[in-house]
Amino acid sequence: MSKTDYLVKCLRRNGYSCKNQANFATGKNPYIMVSGNGVFGWIYEGRIIMDNAKCFNKLSQCPLCVTIPLPQDVHRLLRHLKWLATDTAYEWSNDFGYIDNPILPCEHWNS
Repeated sequence: MSKTDYLVKCLRRNGYSCKNQANFATGKNPYIMVSGNGVFGWIYEGRIIMDNAKCFNKLSQCPLCVTIPLPQDVHRLLRHLKWLATDTAYEWSNDFGYIDNPILPCEHWNS
């Protein structure tokens, strides 16, 4: 089972919705839309890119962007997602607090 398949299985098991999508511009580079439990984002090009559902704007402004974790590290990602859904995380993300105070891991999403 691939890391992506394992992650999707774990996300679904923890109450998140994962829906396969296609890139609207090209029809290529499929991605998986992830939502539920107060967060929203995508699994795209080997990364999971997430934000609080109430303040999501666009991929490049998501405060959580990491390479899809190894199966033994998915629990850390689930912990990050749980925190990201909180009111504290909403305020932090909505005010772009992650720029000066990067609480969550964030790699540049299109690098």
